Amino acid sequence: MNVAFFHELHFGGARRVVVEYGKVFSKYHKIDLYYVDRQNEKDLEKIFKEHSFYPFLYKQYDGGNFPLKIYKDLVEPIRLYFLHKKIARDIDKMKYDFVFVHPSQFTHAPFILRFLKTPTVYFCHEPLRIAHDPTLIFSRKGSLKNIYEGFVRIVKREIDSSNIKHAKLVLANSNYTKSNIRRAYGKNSTKCYLGVDSDVFKPINVRKKYDVIFVGKDVWIEGYDTFLKIIKLFKNKLKVYVVKPEKGNFITDKELVRKYSSAKVVAVLGRFDPFSMVPWEGMATGAVPVVVKEGGPIEAVRDGVTGYLVERDAKKMKSAIEKLLKDRELRGRIAKKGREEVLSTWNWERSSERVLDIVKKKLLK
Repeated sequence: MNVAFFHELHFGGARRVVVEYGKVFSKYHKIDLYYVDRQNEKDLEKIFKEHSFYPFLYKQYDGGNFPLKIYKDLVEPIRLYFLHKKIARDIDKMKYDFVFVHPSQFTHAPFILRFLKTPTVYFCHEPLRIAHDPTLIFSRKGSLKNIYEGFVRIVKREIDSSNIKHAKLVLANSNYTKSNIRRAYGKNSTKCYLGVDSDVFKPINVRKKYDVIFVGKDVWIEGYDTFLKIIKLFKNKLKVYVVKPEKGNFITDKELVRKYSSAKVVAVLGRFDPFSMVPWEGMATGAVPVVVKEGGPIEAVRDGVTGYLVERDAKKMKSAIEKLLKDRELRGRIAKKGREEVLSTWNWERSSERVLDIVKKKLLK
């Protein structure tokens, strides 16, 4: 197949998806990359031999400068709109079989979906959070600043909603996300699970020095409060480690694999999480996932087989973790099964196959 990829993402999980799909697609298909950023990305250009870079010199906003905020909120999207119109014309000239569109760091669903005449597949990892997440819904009452912020959120919601409605086919990373997309946009989507690179995420021969690790920021939305409650319930002090990204300094895969391999259990406790790679990364490296029974992450684990699914109750989660820590044989058996499932099912080769199967059945039929 002849496929174009489009993205304008910053560093993070959704950008990793572009990279991993690019690695697999490039083995079997002709792929070209079109992307928007402040500067070109050397790592992506190594994967996508044919690439078109469109510079977009967006302003950095760190608070305090209200005129700059107005510019970012209301002027930059207009500039982006016309840039995407040009990119769409460039893509359509090439007569691709389809365009694999990924999210935008600026508008969530990108403007390019409006303009492309080539069949489009849009991977929506979650609805726009500031518009649809119940923990982030904004009150427009009060000060002029609040009124303005409420207005801007309405604008962003309308841009995102309008853009996604132009996508010919929408993919979702879980059944949980699929239902959220339907609720937020009134649009159907197709579930397509992601994967993990089992050649990178694999057990290494290190001592299991941590009883439990937590991968994520130490904030409420990621369940860090629940993690602290669980740890406090243990009479004997546990050896724990929190793997969290620092601003501007993300942990490397090599470091992350070492932390997982050094842990007996990984706690996955996020709230309203559309999906999470953490359970699969734990399974791939020999750390048994104990996952709160909420959101998309529960779809990554088979309860009692490749990990444990537990209600958000600190005592119940403590019991599940304690059971694994006390029974080395049980822990080893579950860890082995988890690794086997990653190798057979939860990897990028299989995920790429799922994408193409869906495209052939629903878009190019």
